[in-house]
Amino acid sequence: QEAKEGLHLLTNKNIPVFLPNTEIAWVKNYDLNEYMNRTGKLQVIVIENAHGEKPTIVSIKQMYQDPMNIYTPNSIHKGNVSGELAKVYFVNFVDGLTGIILKESLNGLKLKKGAEIRTKVISSDKENRRIILELYRESEFTGNDIMEMLNLNPSRQVGMLKKMLNEAVVNGEINSSYNAGATYVKEKAKQL
Repeated sequence: QEAKEGLHLLTNKNIPVFLPNTEIAWVKNYDLNEYMNRTGKLQVIVIENAHGEKPTIVSIKQMYQDPMNIYTPNSIHKGNVSGELAKVYFVNFVDGLTGIILKESLNGLKLKKGAEIRTKVISSDKENRRIILELYRESEFTGNDIMEMLNLNPSRQVGMLKKMLNEAVVNGEINSSYNAGATYVKEKAKQL
């Protein structure tokens, strides 16, 4: 039986329990059918025993980890641009959570609705379910960038520098920002 605040359910042993709406899912938009087992029954756990007139309170969401746990500052996530307002773009993730990118952080770059993008978490607020993001740009070093930077002609040296730079980024010796890459390349070029 459905109530505004949640669902009144009966257990297998015909014991009435109450499932508050706030205990169904970690995300706002959910499909209750996703939580049903093959026999069409909901699996729940008791979070508060009955006392007095109050029924036993059960939860579905507390059986699963909060997806907000993985949205830690500096973590990278793929998502889809789902809409925009005057100052922000919304990005939806596969786990049902949504984050925002402030337009001012994009330096005039426009994002297309439906586009898949990589984002970096700037901050996340578990309590208020807010994830603030920035567009994640991996530095794309081309041989031309490196040659220009060092006033070199195309050579085996440039190929070696590119390979060393890729390995340094992958192994975590340097981060993937353009400045870190540029500094690394300049230092290594002196040694070659």
